[in-house]
Amino acid sequence: MSNAHAVRRDLGVAAGSADDGLWHADLPELADRLVDDEIDAADTHGALTAVTTESGRAVGASLWRALYHFNLYRLVLGVGLLALSLANARIAEFGSHSPTLFFVGSLLLAGLSMFNMITITQGVPSFRIQACLQISCDIALITLLMYSSGGVSSGLGLLLLVSIAAAGVVLPGKTTIAFAGLATVAVFFETFGQTLLGVDISKQIPGVAMLGVALFATAFVLSILSEQIRSAEELADQRAEDLMTLARVNAHIVRQLDSGVLITDKHNRIYFTNERARSLLGIKGTGVGARLDQVSQTLSDAAAQWPESKNQDETTAIEIPDSGERFVPRFLEANGSNEGVLVFLDSVRLSEEKAQQIKLASLGRLTAAISHEIRNPLAALSHAAELLSESDQLLDQDRRLVDITLTQSARINTIIKSVLQFSRREEMTRQTFDLLEWCEENAAQITLDHGIPAKAIDIDGESVDVVMNSAQLQQILGNLCDNAIRHSPAFVDKPIVTLEISRTPSGGVQLDVVDSGSGIDEQTVQHLFEPFFTTHVQGTGLGLYICRELCEANGASLNYIDDEHIGSRFRVTFEVSRNGPTAA
Repeated sequence: MSNAHAVRRDLGVAAGSADDGLWHADLPELADRLVDDEIDAADTHGALTAVTTESGRAVGASLWRALYHFNLYRLVLGVGLLALSLANARIAEFGSHSPTLFFVGSLLLAGLSMFNMITITQGVPSFRIQACLQISCDIALITLLMYSSGGVSSGLGLLLLVSIAAAGVVLPGKTTIAFAGLATVAVFFETFGQTLLGVDISKQIPGVAMLGVALFATAFVLSILSEQIRSAEELADQRAEDLMTLARVNAHIVRQLDSGVLITDKHNRIYFTNERARSLLGIKGTGVGARLDQVSQTLSDAAAQWPESKNQDETTAIEIPDSGERFVPRFLEANGSNEGVLVFLDSVRLSEEKAQQIKLASLGRLTAAISHEIRNPLAALSHAAELLSESDQLLDQDRRLVDITLTQSARINTIIKSVLQFSRREEMTRQTFDLLEWCEENAAQITLDHGIPAKAIDIDGESVDVVMNSAQLQQILGNLCDNAIRHSPAFVDKPIVTLEISRTPSGGVQLDVVDSGSGIDEQTVQHLFEPFFTTHVQGTGLGLYICRELCEANGASLNYIDDEHIGSRFRVTFEVSRNGPTAA
């Protein structure tokens, strides 16, 4: 059986259970075959798959099979009549008027049928041409056989009904009616041709008329029935195509889920897994066929207890001993019955991260709104303090208080700027540029801003292209270098900050900002990228958090690398370079 037939068979099974609330367990497996193996629905031998007609509509394999079987009938009929002719057997009036003509007609019918077996298999010429030629040859040869056997009275005219019926199955209705008319005309000409042999045709006229009526009736009935059958087949093919598309979409969705998906059958054997489930459970390969208790005894026990507690809302997190990953399993009936179990594995870590992101998003909107409201009175307060500081009547103690007011106002304004900058997510454009040249230009500006020698920042690496928004990378590098300079000793003879450019094993690019300070303790590392966390009295706690957000917005990542070197190391990992600027 061809792949196309196997696909339709599997889809038919799946469609029978499409109303069970969840897709049938066959669908994921079928979808994997469709996506991974790219099964071609027209993968059958030769022209028995799909050949376009003159109107452009595809001819299905069923019509080719019908034409093939009809040609088998023609071959058997031709060989049988040829055998009768060679054996000089006399059945009814076959060949009674002209044995030689009967022999020639039988030989032509058998020979053409054998030739058509080859053309049908090869699919050349087109389906419509082959069908019309075969029906036309049948009408001509059967009429010739009738003429050699004495006309309608021989009974051979009934063979025309089979040919017209076949035409009604494989050809459109109008064409079938035309062939019925052609056959009727041929019979009338054959009957009147009998007069050349001195045959009295007066008794054959009613039979000829009845045969003509039967030919037209057969054409009408078979045309209507075959059209209905073709419509039903086209609808079935369309439904099969829709279902295959749905299977592909389901497979793609299942693969992209953050949750692991696993299906077991009634024998507790794994029937389907997605990549996330295999990663969580440490399954090698697809895992199909393995017992669930062999993969995870804890999950197997939870699945066994699920039918008794399916109405309870409480779920307990399960920890995988090897990886330490914790996940919450959710169980559903696969296929709407108790025969199998559909398991969703939700990572506790991912759930906590999503909840944290929601909280941070809400916090960002709230702080942005508050910061905007604070900015106006803060500006008035700062302006008033500046005017007061210009007074000549201030005492030294009062002037010190004014300086404290101005300093703290500036600090609050810095915090507000950081919050508002973080809350604004403007559209950006990524550029492709040489990272080494870019670092040299910006390092010079950073040393100039901090009033330190150019040698205080060392750059090590090769020339590589990266894709990122240049202005945002400048903000990231500036913030990282500010922290590095602040926590490093004063410049003497060797650099206090090093920018290291290198490639990752996967072909990406990474930029390390390394200082010469005392490093960061383990407890502080855990909170480095949290908003409003700072260890500096003048810090806002938003610098590293904004840097990481900017990196993620550009498809990059920012991480703290804990190694054995003295000081701290922050690493920016870029996307693989693309050609030309990229809008984001």
